[in-house]
Amino acid sequence: MNKHKLYNLWHHFRKLSLAGLVVALVASGAISIYALRANNLKMLELKQAVLTADQQDLNIETALNNLRQFVYSHMNTNLRTGSNSDELPIQLVNKFNRDVATARAQLAAKGGSDQIYKDAQNKCEQPSLAIPARAQCIEDYVTAHGSGIPQLNLPPKEAYTFDFASPIWSPDLAGWSLVITAILGLLLIARLLASLFIKGYLKKS
Repeated sequence: MNKHKLYNLWHHFRKLSLAGLVVALVASGAISIYALRANNLKMLELKQAVLTADQQDLNIETALNNLRQFVYSHMNTNLRTGSNSDELPIQLVNKFNRDVATARAQLAAKGGSDQIYKDAQNKCEQPSLAIPARAQCIEDYVTAHGSGIPQLNLPPKEAYTFDFASPIWSPDLAGWSLVITAILGLLLIARLLASLFIKGYLKKS
């Protein structure tokens, strides 16, 4: 390349201030971190609202929908606390127990004995057991200890456990600030490499 043309190119390229790029990169990175953390904190708040609704027998469906919509539309809102956990993160334990108690009461009202289910619930109501395991525990206990006992009319186990997938990228403050941060990072690298290459070439020429 002609030395004069290369010098003119370098003259225009150096208008990209290194200090300005660094400041912009740091600012954009800080905004990205803030926005990602805000997304995660909001998810935790909505998750707690679901657990509170379950505990206090409030409008669980509304709380679940609020959580579902937020997680689906915002990055960094993964509900799972452990990457290797097979247990679903939302467990409506109190709703499950209330439904079991209601089904037991309905069985008793029809003249049947709910004692075997009461015993099963007392045995299986352990904090260490997830909802599917509790439901299976009650079913196994009744099968082993009851003869001719009618089954409780309970919703499927899936009605008490939930998990929502967070997107890899979302078009919100966190997502766009990450894009801007990446672009600024690439510009800074290009600016540094161009500076080294052009200066070195001009010195050798």
